[in-house]
Amino acid sequence: MSVHLDIPLEIGHRETKELSNGSVSISFVSPYLEAPMAINATATFMPEFRSYAALYREALNTNSPVYEFLCLFKIIESLRGRRIRFARDAKKTNANYIPPTEVIPGNTGEIKAWLEALFYIRREFDLSTFESAVPPDLRGRTAADVIENVLKPLRVNVAHALFGSGGELPLSSDDLLHTHKLTHRLLVTKCLVRRMLKNDFPNDFLNHLPG
Repeated sequence: MSVHLDIPLEIGHRETKELSNGSVSISFVSPYLEAPMAINATATFMPEFRSYAALYREALNTNSPVYEFLCLFKIIESLRGRRIRFARDAKKTNANYIPPTEVIPGNTGEIKAWLEALFYIRREFDLSTFESAVPPDLRGRTAADVIENVLKPLRVNVAHALFGSGGELPLSSDDLLHTHKLTHRLLVTKCLVRRMLKNDFPNDFLNHLPG
């Protein structure tokens, strides 16, 4: 429909059945939330932070989980590069710079506090939110570990599917891009971006939320 009619197409409900064992998975695209204009007036919004905010907005504006993941992961890569630059500059001037170290929370209470520090406008958190935001296999691990061993391989797979050598597409791009895996890791990627932004830009981002 999209290619024939030349219109954007957003799939709001997808059901997938594994023919070998009969297991079924269902995914939904949630509608946008209404939100009050509740932004802290004391935030500075310096130019460097605005560049990250613009890319975050780009991630939110798309209905493609692949593109959203790429935008969010680019922010993570850029923030890590920024920290490396700060460390090098500090070493040259004998200054003291210790880059922040993020750790994925390990239990329900920690996850709740973690999310409350990252999302100002939010629904009531429940068990499904905790499972989506922090999948059990990632709990208690450092952000660096998750980025290198979970998120970065997904990013490499996407790059290989989109830009790999060869003149043909042997499979559907939906299969090549591992959309289901990306969707499963999308919310924790967003949380990591927000946590890193809050740590690196304390005067610009969510400075009115504790934690």
